[in-house]
Amino acid sequence: MFQASHYEESEVLLNKALKGAAQLGFDQFLVSAARTDLDYLSYFMKAKSSEHIQSLFERTSNFATGKLALERKAPEPELKPIHMEVHAFGTGEIRRDGELLPTGMWRSSRARALFFYILDHGKVRKEAIGLDFWPDFSSGKISSNFHATLWRVRQALGFKEAIVFENEQYSLHPSIHVWYDVAEFENHLKRGGEAGLSNQARSELIRQAIGLYGAAFLQDIYMEWTDQRREQLRNLYLEALIDMAAIESSGKHYRAAKNNYERVLAVDPYRDEVHLALMKCLALSGASSSAIAHFKHYRAMLRKELNAEPLPELQAYYDQLAVKA
Repeated sequence: MFQASHYEESEVLLNKALKGAAQLGFDQFLVSAARTDLDYLSYFMKAKSSEHIQSLFERTSNFATGKLALERKAPEPELKPIHMEVHAFGTGEIRRDGELLPTGMWRSSRARALFFYILDHGKVRKEAIGLDFWPDFSSGKISSNFHATLWRVRQALGFKEAIVFENEQYSLHPSIHVWYDVAEFENHLKRGGEAGLSNQARSELIRQAIGLYGAAFLQDIYMEWTDQRREQLRNLYLEALIDMAAIESSGKHYRAAKNNYERVLAVDPYRDEVHLALMKCLALSGASSSAIAHFKHYRAMLRKELNAEPLPELQAYYDQLAVKA
């Protein structure tokens, strides 16, 4: 009718269709029909516009099928910012908006470990997760375990979008703002290593980093990736203590330097260079006899436990102190 320029008859039929759709409470079939000639609706929207015709025209114009419909993304809902405080030094503690998330919420130890893994890496591919979590599984079994574990992580965090997948990588949703003690620790050390800092500024940054390291990384998660990360962070911590001790010693704060060297040796007792630095610190503080006694104790420990001798530099410094004594 419309194509034959019978506009009045076309309008009558359109009104009947709209009335019938109103009685049914459903008009999606009109969208399918109108797609065959969108000019038909456009004409009546301009000539005798109504809210129903306008709505029908907009839905018909935006209608998509097949691949286009699948690719068209629905608008993402606005999410309220979430504040998380995460401690990974020690046994691990996760707080959401101030409330502690109990271990039972994760439903499995792997789900909790996956949260820490994604947080610590920032962005990570599924293949990397599979290698670190299920190295001996087939690809099909890895995929099944991964998706089940990821579902538990999202459930524990409270919403599906908590872990997003973009550019072939998984990461936390941008609405989640995280204070992470490990990231803070590494950031303080990085800033403390920048050129041009005064000893005071450097020592303050290193001191803050040392204060964050309360215990080894994720002591209650036993996986290869946590072992590697634990060792990496432990070495950073020990080097921070050595740097701090050197700064204290150069400022003639020998007691503080001695304490830091001893903290290093409490973790790694076979570092000859630290024993040498400690002996020099003791000698500079006027306690040469203590430095000599320390060397004798360390040499006896090496002989007994490792059947080894101290480095030549350490022996030479001991000989020098012994002659003076």
